[in-house]
Amino acid sequence: MDTYASLLMRRNEFSELNRLAHECLSTDLCRPETWAVASMYWKTRKDKARALKYAEKGIEMNDRHLACYILKGYLALDLQKPEMAVPAFRKCLRIQAEWDAYKGLVRAYLMYPNTEKQKQREAMSMAKQALRAFPSTARALSLSAEVYAAVGEVDKACKMFESALRVDPHYTEAVTCLAQLYSRMGRVEDAIEMMDNHMRVSTTASLHVKMGTLLSIGKRFDKAMEHFQLALSMAPGDEEATAGLERMEKLMKGTDVDVGLLANAAMQGYSSDDYELPI
Repeated sequence: MDTYASLLMRRNEFSELNRLAHECLSTDLCRPETWAVASMYWKTRKDKARALKYAEKGIEMNDRHLACYILKGYLALDLQKPEMAVPAFRKCLRIQAEWDAYKGLVRAYLMYPNTEKQKQREAMSMAKQALRAFPSTARALSLSAEVYAAVGEVDKACKMFESALRVDPHYTEAVTCLAQLYSRMGRVEDAIEMMDNHMRVSTTASLHVKMGTLLSIGKRFDKAMEHFQLALSMAPGDEEATAGLERMEKLMKGTDVDVGLLANAAMQGYSSDDYELPI
């Protein structure tokens, strides 16, 4: 049930998710799946604190329910609470080697300030463990590349992302992260070309936001606006798409906006929707 809810959330089918949440809550309050579905519903309503509360309620019902630990971990990251996310993901891994727990742990450790070098070492350690657990996979190679990028080893990061894309040319996370690195290195046109090729086979609201951001860096404001509008047509109310569109409107009116600074912030985030609950 919670796996189906996760699919609805990823597809932005909010009315069906709402119906499912009400059905579960009226049927059985003692199953962790009920609270996982309720957590996802409140997450889509942007009430992440309440969503976190329901994920924790699911864990109370069954302290070995993987989906609730993964939900709790990513919601904690959304709320900028890596100290809460780390134990949730670690508990998940003690139960079962889940990919999203490895990824969540790495991102939790990278959320700490750069001055905390031990956390960076923990991130690298977890990325290496993920690579051993999921050898020669694009997602594991890409996760290690994220750590290299975060600690400033840009050349290594680029090589790892490129290795990931040789394994799977359509792996979205590697494409978007490498595009971000290319942008930082001044290779904006290369980044745009790579994203454009990828979006011919896969497109989401998030990808349109990232493409719009790259185009704004390249000063192609009309095309950037089109992508932000497409993102909003796919995910009405999306905060990043709305902010991007507002920036473009200001730029078109001649208002002074630091496109590079704002675009960099938009490109480097991750989405907590970017995980799949274990079946």
